Amino acid sequence: VPAKIVEKNFAKWANILREIPFQSKKEEALMKFKDEVLLEEIKKLENNYEILFSSITYNTLQQYKIKYILSRLTQYIESIWNSNESESHIEQIFLNETIEHILPQKPQKEDADLFGSIEECDKYKIKLGNLAILDRNTQSIIKNKLIKEKREAYKEYAKYQLTKSALVRFEPVGVDNSKIRSYQKLKYFDKWDKDAINNRQKMLFELSKEVWKL
Repeated sequence: VPAKIVEKNFAKWANILREIPFQSKKEEALMKFKDEVLLEEIKKLENNYEILFSSITYNTLQQYKIKYILSRLTQYIESIWNSNESESHIEQIFLNETIEHILPQKPQKEDADLFGSIEECDKYKIKLGNLAILDRNTQSIIKNKLIKEKREAYKEYAKYQLTKSALVRFEPVGVDNSKIRSYQKLKYFDKWDKDAINNRQKMLFELSKEVWKL
């Protein structure tokens, strides 16, 4: 929110609050201010945040910012997965790992056909929902592989649950409650297409609200 708008709002709200002590029903007036002014403003900010988050792509935000967002969300899920006992440090993830395009930047025809056209494929492969954190060695090996091949590689090598969950179905047998709890926040997709990428971006949005207490 621009600083000028914030200042304008605070000035307007201050004038309203100054009048409340002189009203006969002070508590009722204060609750009305909270419900009709503050909560409405919060809803507007939440709507604006969702619109902005849903529009994030590899080309519209600096790469280091995208990597920070993905690293922080990845760390958050890892901390739940490990019951906060061996929480990954965000610095380690951010500095040592790389950004993976789940649908590759140069997809093969079998995967690209699910998007209907080259233009649509180009549009979706840069969305935040198609991006994940992966270690550099694995990423260099699988970066242009078919999705079905990536599923096997993720299952075998991906060490972060937020990344793995996109293509690998979670098997809850024999795991503790913290791991089940972390996967309840995630989504698995048996087909990697427009709907999958859009829904994963919505999932990342919901996680971001938990991480940044929004």
